[in-house]
Amino acid sequence: MQQSDYISLVQKSMSNLSERLAKMPPDLRRATLQDLPTHLAEAANAERLHFLLANFDFIEAKVSELAPQELIEDYNLAKSPQLPIPEERRKSLRLIQGALRLSSNTLNQDKKQLPEQLLGRLMDSKDYTIQSLTDHALKRKTGIWLRPLVRSLISPHESLLRNLQSGHNQVVNAMVVMPDGQRVISASNDNTLKIWDLESGAVLSTLEGHTDWVKAVAITPDGRLAISASRDEWH
Repeated sequence: MQQSDYISLVQKSMSNLSERLAKMPPDLRRATLQDLPTHLAEAANAERLHFLLANFDFIEAKVSELAPQELIEDYNLAKSPQLPIPEERRKSLRLIQGALRLSSNTLNQDKKQLPEQLLGRLMDSKDYTIQSLTDHALKRKTGIWLRPLVRSLISPHESLLRNLQSGHNQVVNAMVVMPDGQRVISASNDNTLKIWDLESGAVLSTLEGHTDWVKAVAITPDGRLAISASRDEWH
């Protein structure tokens, strides 16, 4: 299927995407789920890309047909500065991506847990896009299930803070956001610095070498060097 065909599919009707996907032959459905976000991004169709990545039908179908990680990577397409997506909408997509990251282990084991995972992590959000997503997730769940009445799982907002508290063995003395806005470096009394993914809260790297408490850290403007201050010496 050509890029124009994928885009035409979305432009005709995004509201009944689930129905359209269900009518497709399996191979075409998988190809559509796999490639549609990329084609929309390449065509700079920012509005449709945002709608697609915030659409519960698409999210549910891609998790079911493919794998959570493939869906999670789709959200990186919306981070391109070439796409005219307002910051408010980018923030919504970052929250959805963060919730999916936190839920990925559960979804790999049981893909039917998607509504519970999204509701448990995002249901207290005041963001309109997030509210629409969780409302749709709630309506799609049928039968007997454990419905969250309040947010009961770690949200994307909390993941880094909680990981900081558990990732270091002692007190965190300083933290600085890197120029790319996607990573954070923390300095701790456990004599280490750690580089974190700001959205997922995952540790990307642990920097060792100090023999005493690390009290401060700074980043050069180009983001290539970190300067740390410790009770032992400067690095």
